[in-house]
Amino acid sequence: MVFKSNVHIRLLAVAVAAAFATVHVSAGEPPAATVTSYAAPDGMTYFRLSLAATDAAAAAPQRHVVLIDTSASQVGVYRTQSMRTLEAFLQQCAAADRVCLMAVDTQVQPLTTGFVGAESLEMREAVARLGNRVPLGATNMLAALQAASKLLGDVDRGTVTYLGDGMSTAGLVHSQTLQSLLADLRSRRLTFSGYVFGPQIDLHLMGVMANYTGGIVEYDRPGKLQDAVQVGRRMAQATQANVLYPQQVSTSADLELLPAVALPIRSDRDAVYIGTGQWSVGDRVQMQLAGRQMEWTVGTVQVADTNSFLRPVYRRVMEDGGFGVPFAGSQLSVAAQNQFVDEVSRLTSVAEAAVTARDLKQARKIGLALKDLDPGNVAAKSVLSAVTKLQAQTGDQLAQAPQKQDSLLDTVVQDENKLPPRTVPPQDSLIGDVEGQRQIRLQQLTLQVTRDIEDARQLQVDDPDAALGRLKRALGTVVSTTDVDPVAREQLEKRIRNLIQDVANLKDIVEQRQIRAAEKRSEALARKAVIDNMEIEDERLESLIDQVRGLLDEARHGADDAYEEAEAVSRVAVDLQPGRGVPAAALFNSEAAGQLNKAFRMRTLRADRFLEVLHQVELSHVPFPDEPPIRWPSAEVWHALTEMRKKWASVDLHKNSPAEERISAALYETTEIEFLDTPLSDAISFLADLHKIAIIIDEAALAEESLDGSTPINHQLSGITLRSGLKIMLEPLGLTYVIEDEVMKITTQAVAETKMSTRVYPVGDMVVPISGGMGMMGGMMGGGMMGG
Repeated sequence: MVFKSNVHIRLLAVAVAAAFATVHVSAGEPPAATVTSYAAPDGMTYFRLSLAATDAAAAAPQRHVVLIDTSASQVGVYRTQSMRTLEAFLQQCAAADRVCLMAVDTQVQPLTTGFVGAESLEMREAVARLGNRVPLGATNMLAALQAASKLLGDVDRGTVTYLGDGMSTAGLVHSQTLQSLLADLRSRRLTFSGYVFGPQIDLHLMGVMANYTGGIVEYDRPGKLQDAVQVGRRMAQATQANVLYPQQVSTSADLELLPAVALPIRSDRDAVYIGTGQWSVGDRVQMQLAGRQMEWTVGTVQVADTNSFLRPVYRRVMEDGGFGVPFAGSQLSVAAQNQFVDEVSRLTSVAEAAVTARDLKQARKIGLALKDLDPGNVAAKSVLSAVTKLQAQTGDQLAQAPQKQDSLLDTVVQDENKLPPRTVPPQDSLIGDVEGQRQIRLQQLTLQVTRDIEDARQLQVDDPDAALGRLKRALGTVVSTTDVDPVAREQLEKRIRNLIQDVANLKDIVEQRQIRAAEKRSEALARKAVIDNMEIEDERLESLIDQVRGLLDEARHGADDAYEEAEAVSRVAVDLQPGRGVPAAALFNSEAAGQLNKAFRMRTLRADRFLEVLHQVELSHVPFPDEPPIRWPSAEVWHALTEMRKKWASVDLHKNSPAEERISAALYETTEIEFLDTPLSDAISFLADLHKIAIIIDEAALAEESLDGSTPINHQLSGITLRSGLKIMLEPLGLTYVIEDEVMKITTQAVAETKMSTRVYPVGDMVVPISGGMGMMGGMMGGGMMGG
């Protein structure tokens, strides 16, 4: 069959388009650039230009913001994939890297306080909080980017890494807003990279953001997840890759490049431009970078019909003002080609079914849609040819019933030469006709809306937020499409709005179910926590009772202090579980055993001391002879000895100066004190002048007690010595005086206590031994006589 053969050709194109090998040249020659192009039947040539990195020796970033999608679509295996990828990413980060973890759904929730180490305790706690976060709501990608940009602040060469499905269903991302935000990120050398996976993914948005900021995009087909550890490591390595940010791009040929700005150059992927025009081998591409020029030479130009996907991509980019080029490397261009092939194959199957069912009007619209996507598509030509033949056979009337055959379309194509020629009026051929183009656009829009509605119906039970996002995007597409029949567009819009309302109602029911389920889980967790706490308390109580038992056993073997330790441990057990019999019994037993032990020890001590006293009594009854007799000196001798000792009663080794002797004598002179709110400094000056001695104030010592010379003095005394007057005046303030350095210092009592003097006292009576020959009994008798 023509259509099936065409589909095989398209699928084969994937392998052809993936062969974007970088040409290695010898030293001194400019690196090679690769061009793949498509020559459309209308004479336009669409190309894709791939520039491999030449030199990206720049400093690697050390600040990274990681955005984790926690919307309702990220559940089950996708949540597990996200957590494993994150763990591998953090393990691969360098020791000097600092990471900020953020959860993204309808709002952006930071999980770390600023930037922390990838293996730090705070990061592990943040990952744990992320694991406990319930996936709800949709994703607001624009808010996530803005939050990451604000968090990075003035950081130079930071990165933003996103893990999720890439669908911003919580808020539409407008082209102008996104362009402004990405321009700001590129000017600050902040790259955006993403790992895209989920039940439905949006590679276009991820590709645009990574392409304009110099990031990369990893992606999985729905239901076919990669090894999370390997992906996490690659994403972490991508944050360490060197990225250059040229200021200007130009070509030697007069060609249009999209985007018009110079794309960042990475060391681990190529930069991809698209545009219109014809390249030749040897054409050059130049970029200006920090006062030097980077240059590529076109080494190969591949022109093939398999590159027809470039035409719709170019048209979409032009609708966005030349901004939204989604190819962050050749890998994403291959993904776009695969999507294009799948879409053409799907439309081909629908067109074949329409022809088989004799729905010629529907078949013609689909054929025109196929031709609009790919003007050189053989399937589109075959569909339109088959429709024309069948209309000629039926007299331009639509068939009322399908023919009983496997494929009416096959028969029409095989019998093409047997049908009589028929001239189709210009108005029947919709090529170039405005109304025909409107019909084609309406058919395309209807097919797209139908597909979105089918996807939404499949998602509405398990993921109503994703279903609402899909319907809202479809509604936005319908509302923004102006080149279709208004009545048909209004019907499509009404159909979508009704389904949105149904899904919203279903979402409320699902949310209520989720809330009830969450409440039940919370109650179960609370019960489990109570049981766990009780088990922990029982284990701790058992351990405490074992300690009490061991201490009492030690006490019974002679360790008396163990009784008090056992009592202290028992009180801890009672405080742990008051009112319980086991800890109360432990406290009673340990306390009673300790008291009984003390009583036993006291009785034993009393008995021992009683026997010792009896021994002393018996010893006192032992007589001793007065031979030889004790002879004591006469009273005159004792008196003389006493007088001789007076000068040695207390000897101060410090010799006072005449000034200090004068101050000591002045202390016993009579003084007059009549002070009323007089500052301390003035009162001291008055006394110094009165007694003609030097008196100063220790300002540093007074400052430590929050006092100074302005402290008021209120005293009126007369007829007392200067020593007593100073004591009465200074003691209420916590002050005193010392005689030092030939002056009297007014200082604090604490400082005065540190002033010491050396004195000598006689201790001869303490060391003179009793005369020998008297023995123990003589000593006792002598002591008794002295006492008498």
